[in-house]
Amino acid sequence: MNSIRLLLFSIPCLLGWAQSPAPPNAKATSLSLVADHPATLKPDFVVYDATSYRHKPDLARYGLKPVSLVCMSAIWPAGKHSDPLPDKTLVRSAALRVANSTGIAVLDIEHWPLTGDPAAVEESITKYETLIRWFKKDAPSVKVGYYGVAPMRNYWDAILPAGSPKYSAWQKANDGLASIARLADILFPSLYTFYGDQEGWSKYAVQQIREARRYGGEKPVYVFLWQQYHGSNKKLAGTYLAPEFWRLQLETALKYADGVVIWGEYDETWNEAAPWWIETKSFMRRINKP
Repeated sequence: MNSIRLLLFSIPCLLGWAQSPAPPNAKATSLSLVADHPATLKPDFVVYDATSYRHKPDLARYGLKPVSLVCMSAIWPAGKHSDPLPDKTLVRSAALRVANSTGIAVLDIEHWPLTGDPAAVEESITKYETLIRWFKKDAPSVKVGYYGVAPMRNYWDAILPAGSPKYSAWQKANDGLASIARLADILFPSLYTFYGDQEGWSKYAVQQIREARRYGGEKPVYVFLWQQYHGSNKKLAGTYLAPEFWRLQLETALKYADGVVIWGEYDETWNEAAPWWIETKSFMRRINKP
C-alpha cells in the first residue's frame, strides 16, 4: 500500500453505493459554464485521495492529501453489523489509528435509516450522535464527520425550485439532522453522478453544498466526488465520466466548497493515462500554483 493511509478493512466502504435516486427518463445535456470559466482559486482548497486502485503511485507529489475512511467493518465485530451500536473498543482503536496517521476521518455508516418511520429516524439520529461522540472523546485532535449525512443526499428534490413543496420537505428533513452536523467538525456531502445530465448535476451539487452551509458556523465542506457513474444507473454503472464532465465537477467544488474527497475504484489497476487523472493533474497544477 502506498503512503495514502486509508482505513479500509475487510470489506470496502460502501460510500453511498446503495443509495440511489429513482430516475425519470433523464436526458443527457451539456453544460460548460463552470468548466469553460474556471473558478477563482482558493488558497486553502484541499483535495483528498480516497481512491483504492491497485498499484497506485504516491499521489501526494501532485498535492493530494491522505484521508482515513472508517467503515462498518472497522468498528463492528465480524458478523455483528446488526448490533445497534458498534463495539466501543473497536471505535477507540480506529480513532487512535486516525490520530496517529492522517488526523482526518470520514465515518461511513449507511445502514441507519434517516427516512421513513419517524421513530426509526429518531433512533438513528441518536446512534449517529453517540458514535461521533465516542470517536471524538477517544481522539479529540482528529477532525471527523460523516459521509453523506447532514445534509441528506437527494437528487430530484434538490434540483427543484427553492420554496417548492418537495424542496422545502427536503430542507425540513435536513433540519432534523442539525444535531449531527453540530457534532461534526467537517461536513462531507455526497455529489456522485447518477445521470449524464451535466446541468442537472450542477444544480444538485450546488444545492447540496448550500444545504451543508445552511447548518451555519465555519465548518469546512468537503464534497465527495467519484469519477465514475453510480451503480444505480444500469446503463452507465462504472463508466468513467467524460473528461469535460469531470473537469466541471472539480471546478464546481472549487467554486462552492472548501475541498474534495475523490473516491475511486477498489478493484481496478491504476492507469496513469486515464482521462480523469489527466484532468485531475491539470486541476492540481492550477490550484497549487504559488
